[in-house]
Amino acid sequence: MSAASDCTRMIEGAMRWILDHLEEFDPFKGGRPFTIKHGQKVGELAILLHVYVGLTGERAGEPARRISKLLRAVQANREFSDRLLRSPAEFVLFAEVYACLRAVGHD
Repeated sequence: MSAASDCTRMIEGAMRWILDHLEEFDPFKGGRPFTIKHGQKVGELAILLHVYVGLTGERAGEPARRISKLLRAVQANREFSDRLLRSPAEFVLFAEVYACLRAVGHD
């Protein structure tokens, strides 16, 4: 086996795990209030999506579609967007989500 096929298998396995546990990345899962602990997961998921699309070029497949859908839903949640005004120190999180979604074709 080549290093490239090993890398591909590793990426595919990681993405399967993430998709199987995607609800755990939702900071509003089950109606819970937003906390930065759960917000950090969203930022990391956004970066992962950006890297995944960059490595694979796959924007239309299931992983990119499902992760993008969750990130867009979080971004559209008023509790999330209003937090930028209440907690400007968390600006990096909002910038991560926006920049990564934009980089994969969502503005």
